[in-house]
Amino acid sequence: MLILTLLACQSADRFFVVDNFTDGIELSDDAVAGSYAFGSDLHFTAMEASHWGREADLSGFTLVSSDPAVVTISSSVPTEDSIDAEAEAVGPGSADLLIQDETGATVHAVSVEVAVPDAVTLAPKLAIDAGSGFVASEPQKILVGSYSAFEAQFTAVGRGLAAHGVLGAVGGDALTVEVEDSTLWEDREWLSVWPTLAGEQTVDVLAAGAELDEVVFEAVDVAGIVGLQVIGNVSGVGAEGTVIVGVVGLDDAGDMVLGVNPTWVLPDGTEWVGDELSYEPDDSIDPVTLTVRLGTVETTATIAGRPTGTHSSSTIGCSSVPAGPAAWLALVGALVLAARRRQS
Repeated sequence: MLILTLLACQSADRFFVVDNFTDGIELSDDAVAGSYAFGSDLHFTAMEASHWGREADLSGFTLVSSDPAVVTISSSVPTEDSIDAEAEAVGPGSADLLIQDETGATVHAVSVEVAVPDAVTLAPKLAIDAGSGFVASEPQKILVGSYSAFEAQFTAVGRGLAAHGVLGAVGGDALTVEVEDSTLWEDREWLSVWPTLAGEQTVDVLAAGAELDEVVFEAVDVAGIVGLQVIGNVSGVGAEGTVIVGVVGLDDAGDMVLGVNPTWVLPDGTEWVGDELSYEPDDSIDPVTLTVRLGTVETTATIAGRPTGTHSSSTIGCSSVPAGPAAWLALVGALVLAARRRQS
């Protein structure tokens, strides 16, 4: 009876597939984006679910695509405990990723889709990191002479698409742009924007080499910053682990301006610089009030925990500038985990 109960509790699928948009650590089920942007570089890893109680020898297995006109797999390298496959989203449509054993029999399948992006949203990294409180103006406003980073979020008919190696951009004489990828936890595409003159500036966004959209920004001189606002979860309510809060400038219209790089002054007079601050929630201590200053403009923020460092939201990847050894150890741990991933 015990054996039957154990078998009944196990998943019907012995194997699973994860992609380069998932960290894949300690998973036991398929974790693929499902919908990929045309032209994306893809990486798939196939493994055996750990709850089966033993590791399969996958050295004779392979991962293939049911339709190479949609997803083409250029290499599939098996080891004892996994299959690593490099692939590309080459055409719109649907396909199955098939794990095949030594005999060519399919032992697992997962469906994916490829679509051509028809729209893109540039989401500020500061807003993503802080999690709440940022209200974008139209057009979004950024500080002259300062980089601001945005995640390119592609969609097709309103449906989100995972993308890697797809983004392109063209700026202008008064606006420098740079495309970057991040792979620390999962693959993302980022656009850094650096205006050198005040006023409206445009960026032509490309997807797989084809022009997709023209995005307008408004660049604001530092003299136009009349206030500062801290955004994010300063109370620590509902938070698990480190919390990040951010700072935006406010212009005379009350709109939020990205790209400010203020100084945070701690109660003991210590000064940290960056538009993000991390802290560890701790209800056993009194809330900590910090002064946030940009030139002659300042505000205060009360944090329900222990401040641990400042960061720059414009830095893609490892952006932390921590204040102590604990934060450095956390960063090293993240890099060790990242080393288990494919690097682009």
